[in-house]
Amino acid sequence: NKLRYHKIIIMTDADVDGAHISTLLLTFFFRYMRPIIERGFLYIARPPLYKIKKNKVERYIHNEEEFEDFILDMGLEGVSILEISEIRYREIIRNLFFMNKLISKYEKKGYLEKLILNIATQQNLEPENLSDKRFVEDLMNTLDQKGAFEGYHSYFIDFNEEYNRYNIFFTSTSGSVYAINTDFLTTPEFKEIKRLARFLNELGGLPIKILVDGEELYFDKVSDLVHFVESRGKKGLTIQRYKGLGEMNPEQLWETTVDPERRVLYRVTIEDAEEADGLFSLLMGDVVAPRREFIEENALYAKNIDI
Repeated sequence: NKLRYHKIIIMTDADVDGAHISTLLLTFFFRYMRPIIERGFLYIARPPLYKIKKNKVERYIHNEEEFEDFILDMGLEGVSILEISEIRYREIIRNLFFMNKLISKYEKKGYLEKLILNIATQQNLEPENLSDKRFVEDLMNTLDQKGAFEGYHSYFIDFNEEYNRYNIFFTSTSGSVYAINTDFLTTPEFKEIKRLARFLNELGGLPIKILVDGEELYFDKVSDLVHFVESRGKKGLTIQRYKGLGEMNPEQLWETTVDPERRVLYRVTIEDAEEADGLFSLLMGDVVAPRREFIEENALYAKNIDI
């Protein structure tokens, strides 16, 4: 009742750190000033994360998903895929973008894209099948015939007595050893790649064929297609990613975040604050198991973590 202003606005950076601060502030209001939320006086401002400029036209983009959709739409102008509708092939390529991000994580660990995709598209490949020696031998031979081990020095099968599993091992020229085993097949990342492989199959597998302004182009790797579309989408653009509100000049800050005529505000509900409080308790609390489960379930969707 003593509030002088009936709009309390939380304004933080649009990146991961800003989201963290917003969570902390929402938790504070939920625990100590709950009536402010209940009466609808608490808001969150929505500053942009990117500024994109082409020629003299500027556009502000507020999050990574919106940015990726914009680049995808720009990159797919003039692109078509035979016998697939425009809406459907855009959805397919959007999923291949996500698949490529997951594959990139594996490549940093030494697993090459060709190997990952060949494993992900194998039929009936489940952890329990690794107890069948014949199945594993056939799997290794199939991967070999498809050239999946290209780029590696050697590969072989070994038996793990403790888990009663046959594992496929392969080595790099530097001597590093990698494995196709139960741990590999049950990671959330590989399970997601395996799920996304159906979109690749919908395009007929590799190589991927597309039409660009009537010209046929072929891509032997998902990453090559992704980089091609991204390059087309970014051509002629000047892209600025804001790490914080402090990077904006006063005019930009007014135009994008402060001006009552153009700003975007979200009114915080008690459900929003309750969810933030629960998330804070989960991530900062003393109980380890729920926190580990949350991180494992959501790790796939972490993007552009600022370190």
